Amino acid sequence: MKKYSIIPLFLFGFLLMPLVSVAKPGSGAINLNYNTSVRAEGMGGAGVGMAWGADTNNWANPALLSFRPGVHYTSFETQLAKGLVDDIHLTNKEMTLGYFGVTFLFAKVFIPGNKLDLGEQQATDENGEPIGTFNSWMESKYYGLGLDAVQFLDKILGHDDGWLSPYFSVAGGFVNKEFTDNLAPDWVIQDPQGGGQGHGSASDYGYLLRATPINMTKEDGFLGNGIIGLRLGGAYGSSVLNETDEFIEHPDADGGDSFPRMFVEGWSLYGEVTLAGDLKNDLNDSFLGILGDMINPLVSLGKSEQWIEPGFVWDIHEEKYVYERDTSGRFDEKNEGWELGIGNVYYIRRGHRTENFYGNPEIDGDTEGWGLNLQAGRYGGFRFDQATVPRGFGLPDDERKSWSVWVDPLAIFSPDY
Repeated sequence: MKKYSIIPLFLFGFLLMPLVSVAKPGSGAINLNYNTSVRAEGMGGAGVGMAWGADTNNWANPALLSFRPGVHYTSFETQLAKGLVDDIHLTNKEMTLGYFGVTFLFAKVFIPGNKLDLGEQQATDENGEPIGTFNSWMESKYYGLGLDAVQFLDKILGHDDGWLSPYFSVAGGFVNKEFTDNLAPDWVIQDPQGGGQGHGSASDYGYLLRATPINMTKEDGFLGNGIIGLRLGGAYGSSVLNETDEFIEHPDADGGDSFPRMFVEGWSLYGEVTLAGDLKNDLNDSFLGILGDMINPLVSLGKSEQWIEPGFVWDIHEEKYVYERDTSGRFDEKNEGWELGIGNVYYIRRGHRTENFYGNPEIDGDTEGWGLNLQAGRYGGFRFDQATVPRGFGLPDDERKSWSVWVDPLAIFSPDY
């Protein structure tokens, strides 16, 4: 006797589809749709070209890994479908290790990676009688690499203080993802091929160009006043997320689900009022070696925008989804926002997100967020970020939170590196 879940498995996709970024009809691995940078989410989700600050958005663009020095551990969490289903949660935990423009990303083995817990489900027999409960989930384990060729070249050439890298960056990166879902166990599906489990792999690729034509932050600072420094610049980024030829196959389904492939591009502008180099060093010397770096920059302001197009379409002739860039505009997304930082401690973010659903703006609303950064100079620190983002179909806003800790061993054991 075959057994069935009282909530059909496809209902998960229906419930979550209006809640996630570009979770378009037909896409599987819906956990990969969520931007796991809460900082970017507070700015409307715009992160592909956001090349300033320590918490760069490698979900949107793996090239941004290269701007994250030291050892970082980040934890993200949010409750999805709030108001419909109470026990659907998404978490993402990852670690990075980076120096001199080269950063490695780990979310495998002892680092949990990305997991969407779809909660407890009730199974019934073919007559509708309850026969037990089970849990459904999706997860992705991943690893990646980011490289800023200019930072790396400066190091190779012995320019420890930076020659080109303070003014220009050319970065690239990739992330490899191994996806598994368990929508229903064998005893529910009763299929000898493995029940409701599915597997697949996909990769992210991206690049970023950054220019900082005004960088008066060292020694005497801006106009040689010895007190204030100034940095102004901009960046452009582009990426392809979840690139693959594979489909997620389930033995109990008629066809495979596509990965949520998407094409992302965007830009950012940023400005910082900093301490002049000599003053920053004096403050460090007077307070445990950390005060100058703790409050620097004094003020920062950034603006960022990006656009997303899906990378899969419905083929009416073959009656299935195929991997092809969707240029129709029916499911495009636009993200834009800004961030104001005060004393490198408190950050305020606002933004706007528009997501089209069959050509109509299903989500068209504002985002907001804030962040707290407690930094022990160049040696390490802790940060917490929170964002509120709109959802479609009249649902209440979604709250997303993350925290991270970081340490820079080179700064600790070799202060002059």
